[in-house]
Amino acid sequence: MPTLLSPTSSSIKTPPRSFDFQEALDTNFPGAFPGDAFVNFSSFQLHHFGTEKKNAIACVSVCRHKIVTPFMNRIHNAWNGAFAFSSLAGMLYLGVTSFQAIHHYAPNTNGREQDVYFAFHHNIATDEYGIPGKCHCNNPVGQ
Repeated sequence: MPTLLSPTSSSIKTPPRSFDFQEALDTNFPGAFPGDAFVNFSSFQLHHFGTEKKNAIACVSVCRHKIVTPFMNRIHNAWNGAFAFSSLAGMLYLGVTSFQAIHHYAPNTNGREQDVYFAFHHNIATDEYGIPGKCHCNNPVGQ
């Protein structure tokens, strides 16, 4: 008889087919953007205000779990670097000194410094079948 932790037991029935990521995103999180689309859209929108990578610094706070690394890298690449101020679960634990450090690194263009903050404290993954909440990470720490 399978137990809760046995490899043959499952609390969620797994669909018999693979999934399309966009379909799973639309089904489970209507209106959500994939990470790349969000970074591109936010950069496009900020450009209307004169904010772009040559005159602003991106500041990023996300959960430190490795699953958000591609998103963090995308922001880093889109903004020619990013000031990371992530803490456990992506929560903001900065004081005055940390914010002053961020402002010190921001480009000063015509006496104006611009900071762009990306702060996300939740990451919800899907498994290989599009079921949210499950995530199978390769090479877990310690193995």
